[in-house]
Amino acid sequence: MKIDKNISKALEKIECGDYATAKALFNTRLKKLKNDFISIFYLGVISVKTNKLVDALAQFGNALKIFPKYTPALFNRGLVLEKLGRYQEALEHFDKTLSIDPSNEPAILSKCSVLLYIGRKDLALDNFNKFLIANPGNASVLLHKGVILDAQERDEEATVVFQDVLHIAPNLDTYTLGYLCFSMLKCCNWGQFDTLSSQIKEKVLSGLKACQPLALLSICDDLAVLKRCAQTYSSERYPAKEKLWRGEKYSHQYIRIAYVSPDFREHPVGHLTAGIFENHDRDKFETIAISLGVDDQSSLRSRLIASFDHFIDMRMRSPRDIAELIRSMEVDIVIDLAGYTAGCCTEIFSYRPAPLQVNFLGFPCTMGVEFIDYIIGDHVVTPSTDQPHYSEKVVYMPDTYLPTDSNLKVAENSYRAEYGLTENEIVFCSFNHSHKIKPDIFEVWMRILKRTPNSVLWLMKLNGVAEENLCREAEARGVAPKRLIFASRVPNVEDHLARYRLADLFLDTVPYNAHTTASDALFVGLPVLTCLGKAFPGRVASSLLHAIGMPELIAGTLAEYEELAVELAADKDKLLGIKQKLRRNRDTFPLFDTVRFCRHLESAFHAMWRRSQEGEAPASFEVTRIGETYAPTAKEPVNGPNTVLPAPVELVDAQEEMLHTGGKVRSECWEVIDSIPSPCVPDYLETLREKVESFPYWYHRIELPGGLVTPGWAPLSPTHYRVPESLEGLRVLDVGAWDGYWTFEALKRGAKEVVAIDDFTDFLGSLENKDRRAWETFDLCKNALGYDDNSCKRIDMSVYDVSLEALGSFDVVFCFGTLYHLRHPLLALDKLSAICNGRIFVESAILDDYSPYQGGIGHGYKSNVGHTLMEFYPGDEYGNNYSNWWVPTLVCMAKMVSSAGFSEVQMHKLVQGDAQQLALCRGFVSGAKR
Repeated sequence: MKIDKNISKALEKIECGDYATAKALFNTRLKKLKNDFISIFYLGVISVKTNKLVDALAQFGNALKIFPKYTPALFNRGLVLEKLGRYQEALEHFDKTLSIDPSNEPAILSKCSVLLYIGRKDLALDNFNKFLIANPGNASVLLHKGVILDAQERDEEATVVFQDVLHIAPNLDTYTLGYLCFSMLKCCNWGQFDTLSSQIKEKVLSGLKACQPLALLSICDDLAVLKRCAQTYSSERYPAKEKLWRGEKYSHQYIRIAYVSPDFREHPVGHLTAGIFENHDRDKFETIAISLGVDDQSSLRSRLIASFDHFIDMRMRSPRDIAELIRSMEVDIVIDLAGYTAGCCTEIFSYRPAPLQVNFLGFPCTMGVEFIDYIIGDHVVTPSTDQPHYSEKVVYMPDTYLPTDSNLKVAENSYRAEYGLTENEIVFCSFNHSHKIKPDIFEVWMRILKRTPNSVLWLMKLNGVAEENLCREAEARGVAPKRLIFASRVPNVEDHLARYRLADLFLDTVPYNAHTTASDALFVGLPVLTCLGKAFPGRVASSLLHAIGMPELIAGTLAEYEELAVELAADKDKLLGIKQKLRRNRDTFPLFDTVRFCRHLESAFHAMWRRSQEGEAPASFEVTRIGETYAPTAKEPVNGPNTVLPAPVELVDAQEEMLHTGGKVRSECWEVIDSIPSPCVPDYLETLREKVESFPYWYHRIELPGGLVTPGWAPLSPTHYRVPESLEGLRVLDVGAWDGYWTFEALKRGAKEVVAIDDFTDFLGSLENKDRRAWETFDLCKNALGYDDNSCKRIDMSVYDVSLEALGSFDVVFCFGTLYHLRHPLLALDKLSAICNGRIFVESAILDDYSPYQGGIGHGYKSNVGHTLMEFYPGDEYGNNYSNWWVPTLVCMAKMVSSAGFSEVQMHKLVQGDAQQLALCRGFVSGAKR
């Protein structure tokens, strides 16, 4: 088929990224051909590429009006809906795509990506299985099925699936080898480890996608391989975007620092960092939390929220939205606490929203990207000779890079018998995850047990396959399986910490050490024996031991490690001396001095900031130690850091889900945009979804956690209400709150308190419980969004009963969708005026384009004529609804607001031209008190 030369030229411009020219060419074509499908479709593609998602939604929708079954338009519109957080609609579009083309691989991958994001792992797995029955040779879909099984900790099943993928498509360049090797490590299945790890290293160094960075840390300790892996991974998934920060200099009273993390909750990162956030010097720093993860309602979550100047929940927002927020807040330094771990959102930083961007704590390796400036390390985990293996400049902390919380609570002493241990045996302990237990270290452990009579190895309870494999491996090395004791999980962190005291010696793993786990053991007085590794993950325990003055527990080789373990187990007096020294050092060495660590970290931030302000490029440097000899510190001031050398960051000692679905797919005439980030959504979202669906009627459309959206229809266009973006510190009254959209929106915009009132009558003397379920929907949303009664109150009250005595005064009053349901609308406005000392915002049905008495739609009282009138409806004349009593013209409504005592009155319609539907016949009025 011959293609119009202008179309060919426009497509070439899209390909080379000249979207403005391509857009102009298509718009010129549309002037001649109003319903030209190709132009409309590709304008949608251009809108996606330029991040104009709302425009793209309309353009793909218009394309589908012409060709309703064109699958690329259906699919791309589904992806746009997904990006906008409208997940149910996105799923509908993917389903339509698959109904037309059952073998559409991108559609099934994207559908299941959404299902995973909203917590429907089982449903995603069912969809993959159904697709694979019809398309059994699809290696990409099979791979994603394996990833879900891996996320569900069904590691043995995942291993089989990954093996099948390699059999079907041995050259599939999608991290399959790494998935297989990592799932086998989690099963302690080491049969193919040497072969797989060798293949992975070779492919990574060749620039192939053989393994993801997080999994590789358990497989390889070659720094050159780790860096190349991170570079390959990041260049595919997180290419640098157009910068939001373009060199502007900020002049703030305090240095603004923003921590970004999915783990502000009951999680190792939360425990390690809480003390830092609480101790930041508020005379020098303004602190912001950007939360990407779930609100688990834990006491730790509450503690974290209270520790920041600003805590912003952005879990359901796009990376671009989050980046724009950071830029709009003029953040000086943004800190990524996740790296490439579960729930991360590296794309945020690719937009360069801040002058300085720092990798800290979440990922013990380079991220391999140019848009991360610094990594927090120390001279043990990141010696200066390793600098070539980091893309970041290194900040050397003086004691250790790992923060700790000196306020950790430990339960009262427990007893060995409670955990299947006896009082007279030597208990070696290693509470690490199974993927850190590799054949060489396990071999050493077994020799230690054989050389230490009456000893056992106490491990964390693993998956059943891993436990069976470890027992079999022990028996093969001449050790009775019963000498491996697996500790069941306990519900409280305090109890978990207490049981460390029951062990005699903690045996660390190499080449991937215990991190948080080692810190916990040292805190309660359990000596940690480690072996100094080659890469960051294998040097963490050594860093901690130096910081607590116990370098004698660091072995240089595995042979030294084995001898020292056997020696300490045999010499009880020497082991007792080690424990006593550890207990003394806990209070006199810097490892558990949280305030000291915080002052050092602030000194690092100040040095970065100062260089940036002076126009200097990032450079590695050392943080000056507080005092020449250590002593416990209070909040003493810190000297500014000097310049010197290099270092990187740390992975919390918790097994992370690594779920990456979707990606970029090309065909001749369309492109699929990236799927959503790695899901990490708890099971409670399924219960929340069921509760939402249990209500027969929703008025408001409210976004809840996990991508859930209540199935209401209002508000039609929130921006038309012209409510200020910031309501920071204001007291707001929401009249006729119903499900609570505007109550929760006001809180999102910074209101300090919102009072919601409603009597759910709509007309006097009636409450339709069957449909309305008064306040139940409001309470469900309030609880799901995490608001408490201090900031969010709801009162069963008629607008006629409001008064200063009952409610106090308000800075802002909302009266949306209520006025036309009232028998006495002017009286209601007078009542609201008496308690409002700021602004009022009113939305109502209006008569400008519709009057049941004048002929219906298109037959109203035009605003430009200036009709000041209201119609009265004794029955159901307006919209077949008995609860509609009065409807004014827009001008009339404005004059009513003015008559109630408000000035600076402004008015506008929802639709600027003639409204063609009754639902669009709405008007807005706002006014202010002088």
